[in-house]
Amino acid sequence: MQKTRGSFIALIIIVLIIGFLSGIVGELWLNSFLMPNSYINFKSYSDLSHKLDELIGTQNKTKNLQEQDLLVSEAINKVRPAIVSLYRDKKFTDSASSSLLSSDYLGQGIIVTNDGWIVSHIAALKNDKSPVLVVTNDREVLKTEKIVSDTDTGVVFLKIAANGLSVAEFNLKENLVVNQEVFVFGPNRMVTNTSIRDLNFSVQDSADDLVRESEVFYKFIQLNDNALNEDLGSPVVTLDGRVSGLVISKVGLVLPLDHLVAQMRAAIKNETWARPYLGVRFYDLSEILNSQIKDKQGVLIASNLGIKADSPAKNVLMAGDIILEVEREELSTLRNLSELLATYHVGDKVKMKIKRGTETMDVEVTLGEVKIK
Repeated sequence: MQKTRGSFIALIIIVLIIGFLSGIVGELWLNSFLMPNSYINFKSYSDLSHKLDELIGTQNKTKNLQEQDLLVSEAINKVRPAIVSLYRDKKFTDSASSSLLSSDYLGQGIIVTNDGWIVSHIAALKNDKSPVLVVTNDREVLKTEKIVSDTDTGVVFLKIAANGLSVAEFNLKENLVVNQEVFVFGPNRMVTNTSIRDLNFSVQDSADDLVRESEVFYKFIQLNDNALNEDLGSPVVTLDGRVSGLVISKVGLVLPLDHLVAQMRAAIKNETWARPYLGVRFYDLSEILNSQIKDKQGVLIASNLGIKADSPAKNVLMAGDIILEVEREELSTLRNLSELLATYHVGDKVKMKIKRGTETMDVEVTLGEVKIK
């Protein structure tokens, strides 16, 4: 009986030893063949468990990166057919060596109508309004028939003879956020990844810079990276494949395209764009950092030449007035006077809520006209 019991105990010990050795061998095999080299040197079973958790986490991270890459690829593929390259007008010959070269490249443009209207910026054209050649995504070379520019923003509208073109979709600035990932399309089909640093950047190097004019756009999107010379005029695109603006300076300033809706409509209708004119100079109170000035909403009409001599607001607005609203839309960090006025037309009667001293009142101004020179 005792002998049988002893044999049974010995058998159990042997099974345990074999099981233990099998576990070690199995663990070595798993590390050697199923895991990266960094996972071979484990110290214990708990160490191996942590290694497995880390490996699974790495796989999930890789999967997330792959999904991000897919989003980027889809956004690029969505918008690329609506992006064109602009070149200096070149007199071609029938020789194969007669071709557009990198030295002929000017910048980028965005197709906004399927019958050939394109938006770009004067910076992309090197401040030259001469006729240019347009190269589409499928490498067709077309000559511009017409070039219309907006001197205040530098935006250029180009017309080519074409139909059935792919058209870009736009993203309003109000739908963007700081640190949002965006892409800049440059020459040779190059795409640069960057992000938004500021949605309301304005130059404020001196006190004179704080005096704004009602017809001059002054609040830009700013990117976290400076732009190359070749990126001037290039479209800035979000992950949903929508264009948010055009790069207009080497320091990464972007002109938001939703500011240009009225100009686009005029160009598309073959109409002469006439910027509505209020003719006032003011301080945007959202920009002023002064503990003595308590008002932070609206714009304060400057005391020195705040109302221009030809202003339609003469005898309606006064120096020292604070414009709080335009047609019940509040002036704020995100919505400034110049942006709002650009959405109206010459001859529109615009109601404004103003503060004069301690009194708040409503006034009405008929907008005048500023013609493109």
